[in-house]
Amino acid sequence: MSLDEQIGSKSCKERMNAMPLLEQEWLKDKNSHQHLLHMLLKEKNVLVLEKLIPVFKVIPYSEEIALFAIENLKTLKLKPKIFDYLDCKHNLLNIQLCFDQLTNKNPKFVECVSSYILHFFTTINKNVANDEQLDQLKESLNNPDSNVRKNVIDCLKLFYSRNNTINLKGIKPIIEKEIIEGASSVVENDQQVSIQAQMTPQKIRNHPINVKPEQTSLETPPEFKIPEYVPTSQFESTNQPCHIFEMTDEIQNDLISGLSHSIWKERLEAAEKIA
Repeated sequence: MSLDEQIGSKSCKERMNAMPLLEQEWLKDKNSHQHLLHMLLKEKNVLVLEKLIPVFKVIPYSEEIALFAIENLKTLKLKPKIFDYLDCKHNLLNIQLCFDQLTNKNPKFVECVSSYILHFFTTINKNVANDEQLDQLKESLNNPDSNVRKNVIDCLKLFYSRNNTINLKGIKPIIEKEIIEGASSVVENDQQVSIQAQMTPQKIRNHPINVKPEQTSLETPPEFKIPEYVPTSQFESTNQPCHIFEMTDEIQNDLISGLSHSIWKERLEAAEKIA
């Protein structure tokens, strides 16, 4: 069965098996098999999509494929692979494709889309959304899903931390206050990530934020000092002979026998005499 036949097969197993072969073909020639794209972009089977979406990374970016990937965020199981594909193409990715999905009626889908927008501007694009995109975010603050609203607020905090002149007009005062106050912590976190990214593990351990302050309590225990070592060579040599003797040389025989007496009083008396 040819590659074309496998991809056009009604059997999802055949289509799954075709994906590694298609990837190999595209690795050899990125412009080959372009006639198969119209079939691939109609794929609905989740198991096949799990194999297909990573394969798209090896061919040039196209908005048609990017939109196909984004729309499949409706299937939560595909989220990691879709995020990975979009990240792979981030230099050319038109992020407006994600903003345009914020009005979708599927709350779980919008949550995934808004989470990617937040991820994109947090880790990839250090700029601020344009005015049209900001308006789309502000409209999404009315989304009934709390997770969507949280993602949008986090996006606005991020943008305000980068540019405190962005237009927050039309946002409820309580939310506007949350955005403005939350922007300061976003700045601190962003700076901390920047510091950590440029530091070696040793520098991170020694950085002031990671070094515990010294104990300042009045009850600090006194410092223990090790006595200075004096080499034996510094002692004067007497050059005198040393007499080695046994303890029994200085103890009378009757006292020695008393120490082994069966009566304890006798042993005690002998011991006291020796002492």
